[in-house]
Amino acid sequence: MLNVIGRLLLYIGDMLPVFLVGFVVYRFRDPIIFLDLIVLSVISTFAWLKVINYSKNYTLERYEITWIYDRYRSYLIYVLSLLCILSLFSLGIGGLITFFCSLAIYSTVYIISDDLYFNLILFILGYRYFRVSVAGGIKIYVISRHRIDLGQSISVYKVTDYIYLAQ
Repeated sequence: MLNVIGRLLLYIGDMLPVFLVGFVVYRFRDPIIFLDLIVLSVISTFAWLKVINYSKNYTLERYEITWIYDRYRSYLIYVLSLLCILSLFSLGIGGLITFFCSLAIYSTVYIISDDLYFNLILFILGYRYFRVSVAGGIKIYVISRHRIDLGQSISVYKVTDYIYLAQ
């Protein structure tokens, strides 16, 4: 399982679409806040990519896929729900405070959960998240640049206890 710092890195990278919209909405009032968050989001995603690529130093494991769910199918719902929350807030300082309080609650739930969400930068770079079940009913996440199909046998590198990188 990822530690809190690792989950925080993932979370900040995943929040890039929200920070981009926040920048557009608040560009005439407080653009620096969202610019800083956008830069932090990009840096955290590239730190996550470094962790992913470092995993290639470990032993290659082979699994047969018995169940699969492409996580990118739900990214639109994820992003739209966050953007709807953002659109409810006024443009004043009270709106910013409400937004960041809501973000803190959402962040806490995200960081303590074992779920991965949409990451815009990884998507642009061609990566996809898959939630798969392998022999023995064990469910793991596989990050891959290629399509994964049911019944396929894949070779993966272990990134964390439940996240793997497809070869």
